[in-house]
Amino acid sequence: MPRVTSACEQCGKPMTYYTGSYPGGHKRWCSRACQKAATRIDTTCPQCGKAFWYHRSWPRKYCSRQCSAAVNAKANLGIVELPPQTCEVCGKPIDGPTWRDRRFCSRACFGKHRAISLSGIARPEVAGERPDLQRRISKVCPECRKPFRVSVVHSTKRVHCSKACYTAYQRRTADQMSGPNNRNWRGGPLPYYGPNWRQARRNARLRDRYTCQRCGVTEAMLGKQLDVHHIEPFRNFGVERYQEANGTANLISLCPSCHLSIER
Repeated sequence: MPRVTSACEQCGKPMTYYTGSYPGGHKRWCSRACQKAATRIDTTCPQCGKAFWYHRSWPRKYCSRQCSAAVNAKANLGIVELPPQTCEVCGKPIDGPTWRDRRFCSRACFGKHRAISLSGIARPEVAGERPDLQRRISKVCPECRKPFRVSVVHSTKRVHCSKACYTAYQRRTADQMSGPNNRNWRGGPLPYYGPNWRQARRNARLRDRYTCQRCGVTEAMLGKQLDVHHIEPFRNFGVERYQEANGTANLISLCPSCHLSIER
């Protein structure tokens, strides 16, 4: 994992860090003190005169809901007249009651503001483009060979540009990815676990008091019988050694969800 050196945005102190340890691969502050100084704003409540602070990403005008309600009550009675509100992103006037502290005129403007606040530093390759794409990177779809943009969070898992391309890839590689051609193939399901399987299954559930040994859910809560899982797979023993495979020490009671998690 590469190490980079950059300067703190607040105090300018140089710092060295691993790029994979931070969102977007960029560290902005050298300490929590610098982070608080950069993200917190000190102000005074216009209603009661009390000093308070708020996060830069969530501006507040009043120190509490009581002060905001007091100002709203005066506005409703006509005692004070509140100034018109404008959108912080596009500058257009905001329609609606003036007593509500609204910062944006639409969800689109709110999304742009949030993308800018989360991006921190604008990347050179997207400078001047839409601000809601600041935290996205460019990739090429291996199916249709078209470029597309994806968020940094999903960049490691997102491979195709759309579900249509992913479906086409699955259909094209179905013969290579299914059955014995799959690297996880273990010989297919085993329909027969030996003549003592039903009794061994009942004994395992009785021993575990009809409770999942992983999450604690009971059969009464689940509404059906629990699954019985072989700790060491039955295929490792074979049908010839079914008594050893179905021994109580090799069985455990699990709910369907926990059973699926362990099988995976």
